[in-house]
Amino acid sequence: MREALIVWGGWSGHEPEAGAHIVGKMLEGHDFKVYIENTTEAFADPAIADMSLIVPIVTMSKIEKEEVENLTAAVRGGVGLAGYHGSMCDAFRDSVDYQFMCGGQWVAHPGNVIDYGEIKRAVLQDAEHFDLQSVAFDPWNATQLGVELNEGGVEALEFIQGLRSYTAPTKELQALIAGTKLDHGDNPVLTVMASNLKVQRDKNLNEMPHKANSIGRIDGMTALIMAIGRWQAVTTRGVPTIHII
Repeated sequence: MREALIVWGGWSGHEPEAGAHIVGKMLEGHDFKVYIENTTEAFADPAIADMSLIVPIVTMSKIEKEEVENLTAAVRGGVGLAGYHGSMCDAFRDSVDYQFMCGGQWVAHPGNVIDYGEIKRAVLQDAEHFDLQSVAFDPWNATQLGVELNEGGVEALEFIQGLRSYTAPTKELQALIAGTKLDHGDNPVLTVMASNLKVQRDKNLNEMPHKANSIGRIDGMTALIMAIGRWQAVTTRGVPTIHII
């Protein structure tokens, strides 16, 4: 059986531990035996030369001389190397040998703007392959995108970020989960986002999604709640509702 070593650590903003388990699960699905370590000391183990694959999931941090020497020797000897985003090519910035092994170094994200044109193209392309009934979008900085989607034949309606919009779909999501009626296909990214989600309530029991910690991503869960909100709006059109704020 092929064996893979995943080493995670460094800056917590990239959620390296969660990333390590996502990648590990993917590799296990391809018949790898996976070892996960959270210290660069694992790179100093001579046994890594017998691995089929090494996956660093580390942003910044430090690596000792003997660790990088053993790691680069293993890769030169034929061990596979894989990684993603800044979790491989933004690791160990002061190690030139490591950077040569990777074949490059992360410098910066391209541009500093959101390409709404690309988002529009992606949505319209999805509409050609799926029975896309409606799109909910946060109007902050995206009003023009909503107009263009509607002109392109996709119903795009604003979903205002706040308790009034979120309460009903957030409660519906919890009911679907409690009733085991929600199947997310064991998606590893959505699983991590679900683990980062908590529900914020006010004194009137209105609810909305909230991050469990300052760096955890919940975008996928928020999008799911917004989609449920659009579904509720379609299925209850003409039925008056009351929101206590």
